[in-house]
Amino acid sequence: MSQNTTKIVPLVDLDTSIVETYINEWTRNDTYSMSYFSRGMKSPQPKAQLAILEDEQPKGFLIAWTSSIHPACTYVSIISSENEHTYIKALLIEELRRNDGVRFPLQTTVLEEEYEIVNFYRSRQFTVLRKTYLPSLAIKEVKSTNSFHIKNGMIDLTSIANNKDLREQLVILVKDCYERAHLGNQVAALTLDQWEDLIFSSDLIKTGSFIYVDELGVRSFAMLHEGDIDASYELGWRGARDTTYIRDIEELTQAQIEIAYQHGVDVLEAEIDTTDPYAMHMLSAFAFENRETLVTFQLKQRKSIKVE
Repeated sequence: MSQNTTKIVPLVDLDTSIVETYINEWTRNDTYSMSYFSRGMKSPQPKAQLAILEDEQPKGFLIAWTSSIHPACTYVSIISSENEHTYIKALLIEELRRNDGVRFPLQTTVLEEEYEIVNFYRSRQFTVLRKTYLPSLAIKEVKSTNSFHIKNGMIDLTSIANNKDLREQLVILVKDCYERAHLGNQVAALTLDQWEDLIFSSDLIKTGSFIYVDELGVRSFAMLHEGDIDASYELGWRGARDTTYIRDIEELTQAQIEIAYQHGVDVLEAEIDTTDPYAMHMLSAFAFENRETLVTFQLKQRKSIKVE
């Protein structure tokens, strides 16, 4: 009886339509894996694009890329035939590991409910960097019957449009909070102007993004963005000078709920990392319904993993 012939080739060697067919087939029950893989395919900083074939039939694809915002690691996405997750993924990671041009750690994110994939990474020396909750908050479930009043010291971002000092304080505070929440995958050395561009993005709702100002300046902040679906907003970055002011997050978020209610918004969505104490405080303070949970893994060292 002849043995199966397995080989790894560049993904570009395969016909694009064939690749798309297999991607759709392998991710039909896992839309997150499809979107994460597509993100890697579209990256302007690719590091590897591999396909594994068995008797010339595709069994798995790997995409690796880097990020200009988080340059310290290499992002990886692997999709494979449902019946061969473990063996195929291990072979592809081993091939990537032997590529001296790939920076470690490797980092990947998967749905927590995909137990087989989660267990694969756990059993192959990957460690959990964080979890990310993707909850939603129904406005009608949390809107108080009493009107919310803006507290002393709380202002929206339209109020600092011409205040250079407060804008700079806000940018520095957002930068500091974001960097502290991402120590496991450090942020690039961006200029304050670059941070300001990230903060004041085109989908930012300035009238629904609030800061607290005290005698020392900007003390805390909470951003609000346009949502991806109709009648929705997205709760963005939030933080404070330190956790002494963590209760500010509740009041800032309550103000955003009021803004959403006034504009006929039905739902607020969020992306909450377990490494972010301010977002986690918001999650515990309001009646969010969690839709999905992501798990981010890292393989920190360039060492061989178990292939079986």
